[in-house]
Amino acid sequence: TMLNETSADDRENADAVASNYLRYFALTAIGYAWARQIKYALDEQHPKLETKLKTCQYFFDVILPETQRLAKVIEAGKEPVMAFDRVDF
Repeated sequence: TMLNETSADDRENADAVASNYLRYFALTAIGYAWARQIKYALDEQHPKLETKLKTCQYFFDVILPETQRLAKVIEAGKEPVMAFDRVDF
């Protein structure tokens, strides 16, 4: 994974991107859950099928693309954060 490749021996790097990595994983897991829900709703002709489809489409169109930004932050690693000196705060 992105985190393991850059952070195996660098604790600062892992710390710098940890919350972004967790959000990335969460969005991926939620996307998987939505895919399963939609499959079930389609197979069972769920009474709220149209609402589920609209909500799922919103997630995939608006929320899930955030993973692209998060991937860039994770790949950048600690450098943007560690560029600050103590006196900068």
